[in-house]
Amino acid sequence: MKSFQLSEKSSVYLEPTIEEKEMKSLYFSTAILNRNRVRFLYGFEEIILEPLYISKNKLGKKIIYGRQYGTNEINVFEYDKICNIKILGSEKFYPIVPIIPVLN
Repeated sequence: MKSFQLSEKSSVYLEPTIEEKEMKSLYFSTAILNRNRVRFLYGFEEIILEPLYISKNKLGKKIIYGRQYGTNEINVFEYDKICNIKILGSEKFYPIVPIIPVLN
């Protein structure tokens, strides 16, 4: 949600429009297909992400799964909290698939 503060006591929250949500999906889908990293603001934190999968959570809100650059864990990010998306076209990534040994 976008927040605009009119005064110290009141603020107005604006829901993202359908076009904004579709643009986010387009950016993330393009990045997933081309295996590009993306950079965006999540809340007040800048994130560089290797996007893996777009889905919806139990509440019906769109989310994206991905691995933050430099870590080995998969994180979930809500679309409503993402803004200023940029595809880092020159940097490609290759997903690491964990292989679990099977014991007989």
